[in-house]
Amino acid sequence: MNVWLIHLAEPLPTEANRRLMRYGVLGTMLASQGHQVTQWAGTVDHFEKTQRALSNQTIPWNDNYTIELVFGRGYVRHIGPRRIAYHRQAARSFRQRAAELAPPDVIISAIPTIEVSAEAVRYGREHGAAVILDIRDLWPDALFHALPGMLVPLAKLAAAPATRRLESICRQATGLMGVSQSYLEWGQEKAGRGHGEHDRVFPLGYQRRTLDAVEQSAAEAVWRKRGIGPERGFRCCFFGTLGNSTNLDDILTVARRCWNEGDRDVQFVICGEGPNLAEYKRNVAGLQNVVFPGWVSPHEITVLMQWSDMGIAPYSAKAMQSLPNKPIEYLGGGLPVLSTLRGELELLLEQEQCGFTFVPGQADELHRRLVEARGNPSLLAEMKANALRVFADRFDASVVYPQMIAFLKETGDHVKRTSRRAA
Repeated sequence: MNVWLIHLAEPLPTEANRRLMRYGVLGTMLASQGHQVTQWAGTVDHFEKTQRALSNQTIPWNDNYTIELVFGRGYVRHIGPRRIAYHRQAARSFRQRAAELAPPDVIISAIPTIEVSAEAVRYGREHGAAVILDIRDLWPDALFHALPGMLVPLAKLAAAPATRRLESICRQATGLMGVSQSYLEWGQEKAGRGHGEHDRVFPLGYQRRTLDAVEQSAAEAVWRKRGIGPERGFRCCFFGTLGNSTNLDDILTVARRCWNEGDRDVQFVICGEGPNLAEYKRNVAGLQNVVFPGWVSPHEITVLMQWSDMGIAPYSAKAMQSLPNKPIEYLGGGLPVLSTLRGELELLLEQEQCGFTFVPGQADELHRRLVEARGNPSLLAEMKANALRVFADRFDASVVYPQMIAFLKETGDHVKRTSRRAA
């Protein structure tokens, strides 16, 4: 099977110290089984905001795995005119390069991006390849949800061409995938139809990282230099970008309350960088139970999760995520999740007893939940065991991606048979 995987912003297997995401893991697994894989990405490194190349570039990774970089000029802000221009230019670059290659059997293209996915759908229909749109972000609806109400009608008007294009490609695609049931249903709504033969839900599969003795020792040494060790009272950790989709206000309010009330062995380790980092640091100046180590490596993440008690997933009140990767990563580390998300994640945490959901702005409720977990070691141990069980059953990459590969083969074979009959 020859498979194309298209997402402009994912880390690449050629990049050191990066944890592979959905397509990197899937691509590696496909290639190891003898399938031909082409992973398409942008020339802009989305996380570093740097250019990987100044033109389209082909990178042979191994005998079965090739990376195609499609050129677009850089951007700084996640949302803005330069990001939109980048997507359009990358779509043109994809069209140019794809025309030079032999057609694949199956194409998976992520939503977002609409522009590149539209080119993938066009290419697939012209060349008889199955095209699956992978709904990973509810764009542009997520933008409307985040704006003040008075601006929404104007934003919808401005985004109307993109919305119409999205609806068109959802109708034309061979099938739809969603990282959750609600995301899949969103795509089906855009397509104007119910459940199709080639529609599936595949959550974000995560690979648990196992460190060898040297890696473990090195990562532990880095944390000890930061003043953090396995010895602790009760530790909560966070990994992610400190931007508008994350709201740590309640977490930091609880941290200050714990410190002021004498519960000084309750510690919050906030890993990551972003535009709100400086403000968060100012808000907790003088508190010794909040640590901001900045960006940390995958090995350091693994060790910190070993040394923590809960993982924090504090999304903004208007966030539309359903089952994002961060809570899944915490579950894979055996950590119960503290989350603000309603819907599917809230239901999962409640039904499986592997975390708590709190309402943004209600720091008292968050404090009560933390005190409950901290004061009940048997409850905490049970939630940790449940976290590992749920991860192993539903989110482990070794479970998710073999099922996805079987689905891709089934879909590709179906399109081939249909094309032969039509000819």
